[in-house]
Amino acid sequence: MFQGVRHAALGLGLALALSACSYRYTAAPAPGAAVAAPDAAQRVRGADEAARRARAAAQAAVDAARAAVLRAEEAARDAAVQATEDTRRAAAPGGAGAGSFRFFAMGDLPYGNDAQFLRLIDTLNARGGAFSIHLGDIKTGTTPCDDETFLRVRGYFDRFAQPLFYTPGDNEWTDCYRASAGVYVPTERLARLRELFFAGGTTRGQPRRVDSQGGLAAGTARAKFVENQRWTEQGVFFMSLHVVGSDNGLANAAEYSERNAANLAWLAEGFAAARAARAPALVIAMQAYFSFQPTARGMQDTIDAIAREAAAFGKPVLVLQGDGHRLLIDRPWLDRHPARLANVTRVMVPGDQQVAAVEVTVDLRQPAAPFSFRVVAAYGASENDGK
Repeated sequence: MFQGVRHAALGLGLALALSACSYRYTAAPAPGAAVAAPDAAQRVRGADEAARRARAAAQAAVDAARAAVLRAEEAARDAAVQATEDTRRAAAPGGAGAGSFRFFAMGDLPYGNDAQFLRLIDTLNARGGAFSIHLGDIKTGTTPCDDETFLRVRGYFDRFAQPLFYTPGDNEWTDCYRASAGVYVPTERLARLRELFFAGGTTRGQPRRVDSQGGLAAGTARAKFVENQRWTEQGVFFMSLHVVGSDNGLANAAEYSERNAANLAWLAEGFAAARAARAPALVIAMQAYFSFQPTARGMQDTIDAIAREAAAFGKPVLVLQGDGHRLLIDRPWLDRHPARLANVTRVMVPGDQQVAAVEVTVDLRQPAAPFSFRVVAAYGASENDGK
């Protein structure tokens, strides 16, 4: 009896073990029967390997196609850059007459009002100008920071008929840790912005070659700062500075420290270049709005550096800022800073639901006060003009 039970137990154990194996047998083969399972398993493995190779080949083909598209885009942009440079050499752009030119500044757009933003672009294209500057915040702070959003806005930027310079805002990277924004790592989103918007050393819109801190510092730790750019127009010196809202990203101490040092160096180098070139005026573009409050610790180094450099420059300086979503024209380095500088004007541009740009006219025939301003909304200009 016990022997029968033992044989029954062994038979049950063997059946259970075999049922769990990859060949899925429920009993041992009869003596002399062909054992086809290993061959079948080998065929399955061969089919899996063939499928894997097919998937790899398909992915390689997709990657190659993407690379070909990127190369074609780069070639097209290079050709467009050359055409732009030829045009600029042939005639001074800007449409404001000899010794003067116009450009547009905007920011905090689009904020879910894409159709209105596109109409604004059409309006600016119709008005003409030397170029446009977007001061950052290409989305709200509570909408996703995904590639789809970035690529959509990049497509909008490329509708500009003039060169479009862009400096990042906090909504597209610093604040992307928020649940509503997708819980991204902010520095990863910043790296992606640099890749999508600043590769190639040209502007968006009508491509124009531009110097960047990253390009000039290739091979150094500051090669990443491709968003800090500078250019000239009829002798006037322009530079963008990556200073953002949310207290300039001070919460991420390591990233802030590196970027802040790079910004201060770029600012000093830019003013030095402007002085060497005897530029009649200088314009700084950034996203952050300076409140001049002592609690804004992430901004103070930049505020003081602008005061120091503008005092040494001694000629008109215009600081363009976004972040506040309303028009503001003031002189805070005169009224709210110990330096008491009368040569620095600050303009904060509209944004959010005020879908408009500030048209800046630079009249070099008035060297002491060359800047004047007009708000341009879609389909026309407002009556809000000013010096």
